[in-house]
Amino acid sequence: MPWTGGEMVTVTRAPRIVPKRRRIDGRDPGLVFWIDTAGHGYYRVLLATEPGLFDPGAAANRTPATFFDSTEISGGSLFTASNGESQYAVPREVMRRMRPARTIHYALIAYDGPTATNGVMSMPVAAVQLLTTKR
Repeated sequence: MPWTGGEMVTVTRAPRIVPKRRRIDGRDPGLVFWIDTAGHGYYRVLLATEPGLFDPGAAANRTPATFFDSTEISGGSLFTASNGESQYAVPREVMRRMRPARTIHYALIAYDGPTATNGVMSMPVAAVQLLTTKR
């Protein structure tokens, strides 16, 4: 229904996380994301080898080889996004830990403030393919 001049309706867009590449190989195992927090000033990046690991109920099944939260390397702090945009490079050590997986699923959670409350998650959770290259 079109807006007819009555009460204002705020439509918000979802945060987005987009990999610079969809396939990662052994020659260049780096993984970098473009981050759009949809106007929120803070964010965290989550990586998992199985999409079910994003479920908070699956926390007991997560290991360093299967799940990564970017706040692990920032002392628990969220990252900031100037004007709602940023880039995030996954640390090489994290890529080495997750390398046995064929796929890495990723998600973004954006927040208005520096405390991790009232987050908005990117949807749907997407994935990049990890390729094995023989040298």
